[in-house]
Amino acid sequence: MIEACDWSGCPALRPEDFRSFEPSAVAWLDGGLWLHHTLHISEDGARNVLPLIAPCTCARGYVDFLIENETNLLAILADLRPTDGLTPHSDAGPFGCGSTRPLASRSPWR
Repeated sequence: MIEACDWSGCPALRPEDFRSFEPSAVAWLDGGLWLHHTLHISEDGARNVLPLIAPCTCARGYVDFLIENETNLLAILADLRPTDGLTPHSDAGPFGCGSTRPLASRSPWR
């Protein structure tokens, strides 16, 4: 169970020549998994966005899974249990492990 004290806030990140990130909150889970909460704001209002982010077996990237509800989260965690929370490596399609890279690899300062 994730408690309120398990979440850490992250301020907006808007450096020049770099992808902007909205304010968010993260909760680190065992095995390198983490939850990332933010709001998607549009003309129609705001909606919660909560993906589970899991490391890939290649150790070079992450795959995110949009969480719709607690049942959905438990099903995804059950699917990841045989691989100790790692997602099988795939470069195919928009959901390959390159869809979410470690922040350091995107940093213009490195």
